[in-house]
Amino acid sequence: MSSIPPPPMDRQTFLQNLRQSGLLRSRQFRQLVDELPQTPRGKAVAKALVERGLITKFQAELLLIGRSGGFFLGPYKILDQLGQGGMGRVYKALHQTMNRVVALKVLAPHLVKTQRAQKLFQREVQAAAQLNHPHIVTAYDAGQHQERHFLAMEFVDGPNLEQLVRKRGAMEIGVACEIIRQAALGLAHAHEKGMVHRDIKPANLLVQRGGEGAGPFVVKILDFGLARLNEASADTAG
Repeated sequence: MSSIPPPPMDRQTFLQNLRQSGLLRSRQFRQLVDELPQTPRGKAVAKALVERGLITKFQAELLLIGRSGGFFLGPYKILDQLGQGGMGRVYKALHQTMNRVVALKVLAPHLVKTQRAQKLFQREVQAAAQLNHPHIVTAYDAGQHQERHFLAMEFVDGPNLEQLVRKRGAMEIGVACEIIRQAALGLAHAHEKGMVHRDIKPANLLVQRGGEGAGPFVVKILDFGLARLNEASADTAG
């Protein structure tokens, strides 16, 4: 027997979730309520807020399914989900004090459940933070908020190589060689610093549209240091 989907959220319930979420300041919320569409449909109210740029589509979708918390992690406001996998979830987030958009990786709990793994995470992130190269994603910040360990990294506005090949098909030889060349430059810099990536694959190579004087695209290596954390978790499980 199939389950019956819940009825659409009404305006009052949506606004209650929004107020409890902390996404809007109390004064801002009070001023806004009367300006919103006078409709009983919560979805219409959410759409109006997204169009005004007051909340993101991702935030609206969570509010509409009943979420009223979890939009903040320490100083970071969660804006969108970029991906998820065995290492955890990656969000687009805003550091509220610095007003800087980052890619915020929230590690899966099993990766840092032991004290040894937590120390390894701290050591690996500190080492990765020493890497400063145009072809390596910069690590900005790392820490723990309540039970959640996170790593804040440079936000790269572009797909990873695996996604790009799946969408466009095989690369031209010249393009493929340039991708390898840029990745090799990043790996060489890491080698000079005494670091080995351990998990180079298309999914860990981000491809960003190039800026002025940077060519058509820039390759950036992702997840330095975290592969070892995954290996340590596997050893512990064994």
